[in-house]
Amino acid sequence: MSQMDTTDAEWHVLEGIDPASAEFPVEADLGGEPILVFKTADGYRGTEPLCPHQKVPLKTAVLMNGDTMIRCSRHHFIFRLDGGAGVNCTGMVLKTYAIRLADGRLEGATDPSATTESPSDV
Repeated sequence: MSQMDTTDAEWHVLEGIDPASAEFPVEADLGGEPILVFKTADGYRGTEPLCPHQKVPLKTAVLMNGDTMIRCSRHHFIFRLDGGAGVNCTGMVLKTYAIRLADGRLEGATDPSATTESPSDV
């Protein structure tokens, strides 16, 4: 993942989620937009809550390929979690969001180019 100055990204605390006890995926609000937060092997990632194909809820979607992709449980459309590009559905894009753990709480970035480094890592 490319590095950027995280002060340029707009980060929002995802209220009401305890990362230690939450059952992922969890619904959250990111700057007034509903998202789903998934726990991955490398940390956390956010997506829009509905598949862009037929607006099926992604709450039952399956993480795959080392938690780098997500598969909709309805029609098995697969999207990359880094950028949202469709894998077996060329031209479709899932909105994705960088999520980071900072001071024991989850924060999400509205800027799609943001990295997930915590402020102390930059």
